[in-house]
Amino acid sequence: MMKMMPEDVSECEALGTRAAARFLGVCERTLYALTKAGRIRCIRFGNGPKAKKRYPKEELRRFLHEEMQ
Repeated sequence: MMKMMPEDVSECEALGTRAAARFLGVCERTLYALTKAGRIRCIRFGNGPKAKKRYPKEELRRFLHEEMQ
């Protein structure tokens, strides 16, 4: 089975942790802290500490908009 990968992050509706941190201009640890504090919501796939997280781009834009005000 062939994986379909968008060539540009802008085509994705939700980003992984590394891409989301880059989108916000913060390090991954900061993104984890913001998520844990409830300031940024994510979609979790799986249970426990190794659950994969995806960050919807709308949520990241919302956070940036709130931070700018």
